[in-house]
Amino acid sequence: MKEKSTRNSIIAGITVMVVNFILLIVGVKIIRSNNIVLQNLAAYTILSVILGVITAIFLYLGLKTAALIFLVGIIIGLFNLFTMFLSEMNGWEDLAGFISYLAWIIIGLIAGLIIQLILYLYHRWKK
Repeated sequence: MKEKSTRNSIIAGITVMVVNFILLIVGVKIIRSNNIVLQNLAAYTILSVILGVITAIFLYLGLKTAALIFLVGIIIGLFNLFTMFLSEMNGWEDLAGFISYLAWIIIGLIAGLIIQLILYLYHRWKK
């Protein structure tokens, strides 16, 4: 059972990592029509690996609610990032989009952990 849980959490983490990386590249290269430099590529890779590892850890530890809410935060952040990229803010859409994206990731992480803790305490109190 533990081996299957480990395998599934690693697959989910890699999936989150790859999809996030691809969507960041699509956002910058296709939507913004900006060139991608090595420094940006490294930052996108590091961010994607961190998000994938957090997702994998949540799932490995059985924190499915926290993982789901964290993923919702990532999805909302990506949607907001693309929305900012498509808006015309006189050059500030890149920075505003990434700050908003990171804010939604943090909100998803914290909200997921808080709701997971509340569920844990509720089930413990119910016994």
